[in-house]
This record gives sequence, structure tokens and C-alpha cells, in this order.
Amino acid sequence: MVEKYNLESLQLTMRVIAGKWKIQIILELMKGKKRFNELERATSGITPKVLIRELKDLEKTGIVNREVLKTALPAVEYSLTPAGTNLQPVLNKMQKWAKIQGQFFHLKGS
Repeated sequence: MVEKYNLESLQLTMRVIAGKWKIQIILELMKGKKRFNELERATSGITPKVLIRELKDLEKTGIVNREVLKTALPAVEYSLTPAGTNLQPVLNKMQKWAKIQGQFFHLKGS
């Protein structure tokens, strides 16, 4: 029996994680809370401007939490919300699918 899918839900999920950097940011935050500079180093090649934009977008969609720390110097820490953490099995399934199907695609990184 074929499972019934809700197209809008699937498209929403793809919009939330689409792009070059969002999955990398999410994967880094799955390892634990990170400050901006830590995320910037972990996602080598990203510019600060793009990282800020992606973090704001992930925060707006409820995937990332931004916490201003009460320290002598201003500091911000990012972490995954429960919705962000719930993406882990989704990303695991996507990775398994890519490993199996990747041999049929002639894409860079397959």
C-alpha cells in the first residue's frame, strides 16, 4: 500500500533545509550549542553575512534558538530547538537514500 503524502508538508520541509549552508549549520548544532565564531569556523567557506542570514532564517522557521548570554562581553549562543532536533532522523534517511541512489546520479559528491 502506498502511503499518502501531504505535498505541502514535504515542500515546507524542503524549503526549511534547502540551500548550501543550512544542513551544515544544523549538523553542527546537533553536536551542541555553538557561538557565532564556532559556527563560522565549522562551516568553512561561509561568509559572516551569509551565516547571519541563514541563522536568522533558521531561527524564523523555528529550527534554531538564539540566546544572548549575560556575560561581560556580548555573546550569542545558538542551539537547535526541539523542531531542529527532530530533523535528525529526516537527515539520516536522506543520507541513507543518497548512499543507495547516489550511484545512479552523476552529481558532484555522490
